[in-house]
Amino acid sequence: MSRSALHSSLAALVLVSAGCDLHAGRGQQDLDHGGPALTFSRVSLSEFDGSRKVWDLKADAIRYDERTARLQGVTLRYFKDGHVAAVCQAPEANLDTLTRDLDLAGPVKIDTEKGEALVEAQHVQWSAAERKLRAQGRIVVRHGLSRLVAHGIEADEALTKVNLVGPIDGRFKLEGGH
Repeated sequence: MSRSALHSSLAALVLVSAGCDLHAGRGQQDLDHGGPALTFSRVSLSEFDGSRKVWDLKADAIRYDERTARLQGVTLRYFKDGHVAAVCQAPEANLDTLTRDLDLAGPVKIDTEKGEALVEAQHVQWSAAERKLRAQGRIVVRHGLSRLVAHGIEADEALTKVNLVGPIDGRFKLEGGH
């Protein structure tokens, strides 16, 4: 995609995104990257599959440069069967606009909408092609009163299928148990 087509696409994005402010600059930092970067603030984006919402993302600010969108103050909601299935929050993220892969920098918190599970990590990666979440490093998974600490995780977008990487340490509260 040419630079002018890309900028036109982003301008259209601004028109569709209510409450979004656009700033384009040509400061020294922008010159180092070969051209102007675009900065958006108070952005809300959504992806649909037909009439079905797949996800929506809100960010306090997005800086777009080439094919990478650098986001700040990120809240991402994943929908399943028309309802919010999981909510992810992170202070920073990088979105590859070609692959739609997302790297979230922490502390990152992912919570199921019903509060059934909570994942906490410092860095989480989303592979759009695989529809998988991955994280390495210290991961904390909470489910009710149970708590697991692991070295890594791989999960589906709704946190219904989760694989933990060891070593794993945990505390479990069994239903009906004392």
